[in-house]
Parts: sequence; C-alpha cells; structure tokens
Amino acid sequence: MPNGSLDKILHERSHLTKFLTWERRLNIVIGVSSALMYLHEECENHIIHRDVKSCNIMLDAEFNAKLGDFGLAEVFDNSKTRDATVPAGTMGYFAPEYVYTGIPTVKTDVYSFGVVVLEVASGRKPIDEGGGLITDWVWDLWEKGRITEAADPKLMGRFQKNEMDRMLIVGLSCVHPDHEKRPRMRDVFRMLKDEAPLLILPPMKPTVRIQSVLPESCEEIMNWAARMEDTPWSTPRTHFSKN
Repeated sequence: MPNGSLDKILHERSHLTKFLTWERRLNIVIGVSSALMYLHEECENHIIHRDVKSCNIMLDAEFNAKLGDFGLAEVFDNSKTRDATVPAGTMGYFAPEYVYTGIPTVKTDVYSFGVVVLEVASGRKPIDEGGGLITDWVWDLWEKGRITEAADPKLMGRFQKNEMDRMLIVGLSCVHPDHEKRPRMRDVFRMLKDEAPLLILPPMKPTVRIQSVLPESCEEIMNWAARMEDTPWSTPRTHFSKN
C-alpha cells in the first residue's frame, strides 16, 4: 500500500505524519470499524480477526484504511463450545478476559479495535516504555474530566473538540473491562459517524474479576505473567482469579 502501515506513521519519524490530519484519523477508524462490522455480521461466514492492531492497518494513497493480516482469523460459530488455548495475538491489544480464557470472540476484537482508536486519537503506543497501558491512561483522564487532554499533541489542536471526545469515548466503550458492556461493531460504526448516541461510561474504570479456564499446561505461564507488575494486561483495577 502506498502509505504503508498506520503504526509507522503514528509512532515513527515519518514525512507522512504531517498528513495524518484529524479528518484522516477519523476516516481511518471509521473504515476499520466498517471492515470489522462486515467480518462479524455481514459476510457469509462470520469471522473473528484476532489480531486487530495498528501495524495490520494499511493506508492507500488517500489514507483510506485496509485491515490486513488474517493469519490468526477464524470463522466463529456461537452454537459450538470452544476449548481454552494459550492466547495468540499482540500484547497491549489483548482483552482481559481473553488472557485467562484463551477464547476469542467478537468482543475481543472490539477491545483490540478500541485500543487502536485510543492509539489513533492520542498518538501513543498501546504500552509505553514504562509498561503503562494507554487504556489506563485514558481512563484516568476520563475520571478527572479531562479526556480531551488525550489528543495527540502533533495535531496542534487542529480538531473539533466534540469529535475528539466522541472518538475517545467510543474507544473507552470498546475497552470496557466487562466484555458484555462493549458495543457491537455495528454500533461502534454508527457512533463514530455520529449516527447513534454514545454509550454512558461509568465515572471510573470498573473492576472486573475473571475466572481462569485455561488448561493446567497453560497455568504456569499465565500465573507467572500475572505476578509481573508491568504485565500489559494487568492493571490496578483489573483482577484475575482462578477461584
């Protein structure tokens, strides 16, 4: 694709960064939401992408987004029971419940997309050099009533505040710790286009408790990871329990 991957323009020194205007950023996330809506709801065999992230979003000459890399994608069938497996994908984009169940769903795709939305709006990587999560950072600003401060400084204020706030709120809705509270991609698409009301977010990031269903062969790996202070999926208000 002429303009390469989204992550390169967002996070690396590139002559293209100046062309990543607010309007183009909004168009990019709308485009990716449309692609996921198609995969989840409209194609003949419904598909979970399983690896939604900025480096898998390619940009054409007009900065239109194309979602690529379907190496982990799979057809899903709600009528069948899935076995737990070690999670596959990219740290920083994992939904909390996926870490301890190893079972991908459309809502784990929604979570990954939400991380991308926050990434595009803020210009920050999903995990900073200190191990902090972009999701926790934006939740903290939301709690303080200062969510607009998450806007990418490289935009130099060239955006509509209501549009920036809407994108960030949609992003937080998608990364809600409770997967049942996350919107469907069809609703995400409509909210981003300002065709549907935003979901009402809680004033603080909710606490969730997730029961592990991984096979014993996976437990040692996941238990070790959960003890690490800078584990990308472990946050101050997200707890994992085997009980």
